[in-house]
Amino acid sequence: MRYYLDKRSVGKDGRCPLRLRMRKDGKSAMPLTGIRISPDGWDENNQRAKDARLNQRLRDMLDNAEDYVLRIKGEGRYLTMTLDELVCEISKRVLSIDSRLNLKETLAFQMEQYRDRQTKRGTREVYDRTIKTLGEYDEDFSIRSIREIDYGYLSRFEAWCLGRGMKVNSVSILMRNIRTVFNEARREGVTNLYPF
Repeated sequence: MRYYLDKRSVGKDGRCPLRLRMRKDGKSAMPLTGIRISPDGWDENNQRAKDARLNQRLRDMLDNAEDYVLRIKGEGRYLTMTLDELVCEISKRVLSIDSRLNLKETLAFQMEQYRDRQTKRGTREVYDRTIKTLGEYDEDFSIRSIREIDYGYLSRFEAWCLGRGMKVNSVSILMRNIRTVFNEARREGVTNLYPF
């Protein structure tokens, strides 16, 4: 395992998402670490941050990931796991090291940020309706991490909307808005999930 600064996804703040490069059975994956670094703050040759405190955090994260792999090897689960399953476990158990709520990683925050960047009033209103409807559906929407939004969540949301008598086209617009925000969050390095 090693780090990879994804310079293809430069955010508006000039920082890039840091990924963890993983290989298993001849396949590779690069899950997000949740850390963003400016290219001039990253030493590519030595695979380290130039900031000492951040670099210590990255060393700890990598050590924890490697220890976790050793543990699941010891449990005998490693050989039967797919790369996707391994990535999922590492992402959940190791890369989500900060258990405190990070509002930037909530779907609500991402939707509000996207809405606020729109210049047309009608577009902003459509996103307001999407945010309002999601809030009515999910009482924890304002603190729901974007990582918690999966295919099942979206399917239940869609069924709930239709059960309330919403027209198919209206529900399609809501789903399109959520998909657009997910695409934007992926470009910004907030998530690597795509639950559609």
